Amino acid sequence: MPLGQLQQFQPFAHLAEQARRRPGSIALIAPNRVLTYRQLLEHTTRLAGALRRLGVRPGDVVATQLDSDLNIILMPALFHEAAVGCIYPRALGPDAPDLFDWVLAYQPSPHFARDKTIVVDQAFMESVAGEPLTIAPHSYEGFDAPCRIIFSSGTTGIPTPLPNTIAMSEDRALLREATQLRTQPFMTLLIPTSASGYIAAYTAFATGDTYYCPGTPQESIAIIRDNYVAGVQGSPAQISEFVEAARQLHDPLDSVELISLVGGHVSAQLVTAIREVLGARIVGYYAATGGGMAAVTDFADGNEPGDVGVIMDDVELEIVDESDSPVPVNEVGAIRWRRAVMADVRFGRHQTLSPTVRDGWFYPGDRGRLTREGRLVLVGRSAELLNLGGTTLNPAMLDDFLRSLPGVIDAAAIGYTRASGLDGLILAYVAEAGVDLAQFRDAIRNECMGVTPDHLVRVEAITRNAAGKVQRREMGEALAERLLASSSSPVAGAVRNVVT
Repeated sequence: MPLGQLQQFQPFAHLAEQARRRPGSIALIAPNRVLTYRQLLEHTTRLAGALRRLGVRPGDVVATQLDSDLNIILMPALFHEAAVGCIYPRALGPDAPDLFDWVLAYQPSPHFARDKTIVVDQAFMESVAGEPLTIAPHSYEGFDAPCRIIFSSGTTGIPTPLPNTIAMSEDRALLREATQLRTQPFMTLLIPTSASGYIAAYTAFATGDTYYCPGTPQESIAIIRDNYVAGVQGSPAQISEFVEAARQLHDPLDSVELISLVGGHVSAQLVTAIREVLGARIVGYYAATGGGMAAVTDFADGNEPGDVGVIMDDVELEIVDESDSPVPVNEVGAIRWRRAVMADVRFGRHQTLSPTVRDGWFYPGDRGRLTREGRLVLVGRSAELLNLGGTTLNPAMLDDFLRSLPGVIDAAAIGYTRASGLDGLILAYVAEAGVDLAQFRDAIRNECMGVTPDHLVRVEAITRNAAGKVQRREMGEALAERLLASSSSPVAGAVRNVVT
């Protein structure tokens, strides 16, 4: 059943059709399993039968806390039951169970009712093997019915449920097929907690392609090498880790022709590293969970900092002022865009309208300008721009600068409010042994336009979401506790209002 031509309110029909047409073709390759389309259909049908027997009903919201390959296999199984699936976001915390009717996990959670937890253990898998293959799928209520929840934290730092309808899933899969899948085979490193990761799996099973399930960088490299993968997609953070792993393995991955970057700011250092290690063409997509892809750029263009390219054909994008009036060319303002199919921001018991959608326009929280040539240039996030004593700093640009320093592996600039009520700056970093940011203090102060950071904090890792975006709120709260615990600092005190 071709994308965009579903005759019933059931995306499971795509998988059933592909299993009929090409039963022996490979549907899924993961680090620890390979499934043909016939096997995937059988697995998902049996899983659907087990879920139905245990009480899952159409419209139920079902979260999974499992390994990547099982999360993927359960996606069409939940479609089969007309349920609304999602992957339990790690950052959601103990209040999350209020969002879900069921949780599938390897062990019970103290935060969720035991009778609504399906424990995926050996006994469960043995029971699945005995389920019949003859049960018919349930149908959703219509093409505008939600079939999947993706959690977005781009504008708040707090996971917010955004439902994906069947129509929206079809629309974004068609766009992906038209723009990103000309290079085959194609693998995404983004897992289905992200919109791009979900649409990658949806598109593969709808078109009969192979879905390559990512693992560790080393496992992903093995899959790419063994299957001659030509296109690789990921967030800048994931691609950076992937390229570094390839460098350490002395593996040029000669089959890779295209690197597709989505979900974060792309630094000049990363572009250089990709070219040095892989020699691949580099394309970047400016996108957001609630609004889809808005712009695309080819990094052969010699982009200026922040240039994310030309606007997608199906997108109407504007730069507006505080009263939502469009501003002149090259003037900085808030970015907004709209397209024919947008995220449905009202869902079930969550009837609060998302502040990112107003009057049909999606507001990603970014600021930027449009050039005379029609290219979009990002300046920063409205919520992330740091105003320190009248000096405005872009934390993403500071991150890039810090990562360019010798021995610095990763970094994040985080704004906070000091006990005095004034705004301050923390620079968190991951570095090689013996490297201390203090030795670059003058260069850092220069880059910060004369502002002196309050703290240079060495950490084990920079906290990022599934799309690779720095979680500044989460990191800020953790660092606040750390600084308060060592209260010898004159700035230690009530650290609050950490920039998201």
